[in-house]
Amino acid sequence: LGVLMQGDVGVGNSASFGVVFEVGAGLGVTTATVGYNGEQWFRAPDQTPNDRLDFQYKILSSYNSATFLINDETGWTNVNTLDFEALQEGNNSKLNGNVGANRSALSDTISLSATGGDFIAFRWNYDSDSTAAQSGLAVDDLNINFTTVVVPEPSSALLALLGATFLLRRSRP
Repeated sequence: LGVLMQGDVGVGNSASFGVVFEVGAGLGVTTATVGYNGEQWFRAPDQTPNDRLDFQYKILSSYNSATFLINDETGWTNVNTLDFEALQEGNNSKLNGNVGANRSALSDTISLSATGGDFIAFRWNYDSDSTAAQSGLAVDDLNINFTTVVVPEPSSALLALLGATFLLRRSRP
């Protein structure tokens, strides 16, 4: 996934792309380890500060795919250790993002608190303060591993409590 913003888009304009996962029933998510290679495929002369993909996440109780990344700008949590900044600047020119000088491996573990039916969204928001040509930046080799726990249904927990109470009462002399 990637983005190349064309010149004259203006300061404050941005593009976002990402992924959304739904937490399965009866599960809770406590962490997500996110790893990817940030790649630069185009360099631009005006990168002060550097053009970057700003990594963010959000936990939602509902999800509307038609408007989610476009209109929902509140409640995102930044994870700066997963931001990818342009590595090369100079004359406008194409780059090979698979070459070591044009890519960086990024990884971090994020603490989460999501339960069955929640949605966990990760996105990269292209950020630049330039109105001139901008860098072509991309995400490759994305790997996300979740740590999950089983969350008993309320009725299951109540039945277990009643069963334990029954066993304790039977074992008394």
